[in-house]
Amino acid sequence: MRHVLARITLLCLFLAPSAVVHAVGADERDFSKGENLLKQKQYAEARASLKAGMQKDPSNVQAHLSLAEACRSLEAWACAEEHYETALQLDAKSGAIGSTQPRLRKETVWRSLEEVTAWRLLNDAKEMVSSGKVSPEK
Repeated sequence: MRHVLARITLLCLFLAPSAVVHAVGADERDFSKGENLLKQKQYAEARASLKAGMQKDPSNVQAHLSLAEACRSLEAWACAEEHYETALQLDAKSGAIGSTQPRLRKETVWRSLEEVTAWRLLNDAKEMVSSGKVSPEK
């Protein structure tokens, strides 16, 4: 009986780490990888990884914030704006249903959103002038 119990214990010790790895979803791995790439300033790769994770879990507030930051760094203003707004909406929803997840620092997100919107509008205006759709005022 002891041998059986010892074998089961050893088996659990060897299988437990791989079971934990399998318990973490692919979306969490994508989010984690995206966060690490963002910290390393590999913005295009971070954006791709975070988007892959969001296909599996589109309600992850932190992933939307991270994706917004990656897009912002890539000067993809519309993408950044979209994901800042989504993060704010999801955060408001989670607060309404009493989620225990940490709430966003809204003032920081709003400031980032305003900055991104201003950059997007400025970029749009520059494109209109350079394409000849609008002539610059003198």
